[in-house]
Amino acid sequence: MKTRLSILILISIFSIFLYEYFEKEKNLDSLWDVVPAKSSLIIELENPYKQLNEILSKTENTSFSMISNTFLNDFNSLFEFLGIEPQEFLQGNRVILSYLN
Repeated sequence: MKTRLSILILISIFSIFLYEYFEKEKNLDSLWDVVPAKSSLIIELENPYKQLNEILSKTENTSFSMISNTFLNDFNSLFEFLGIEPQEFLQGNRVILSYLN
């Protein structure tokens, strides 16, 4: 009986250590870890709001405008849902935009 209990305790301790080890391995180290591998366009913005406005103004009459308009609609919908202004949220933060084909 003591042997079975000892083995059960050892297996439990070993399982906890394994879980902790692999759980820590899954933590994201950087923002790039969440970008899908199949992204066809990836943009990293240091000053997101200012640079986003520049990108959208420069791509206004190009083939990229359809993508940028779709993104802009989704972007505005997100901030309407959150109930905050994009300038407040993006000030001092970095953002990665990725577009999947």
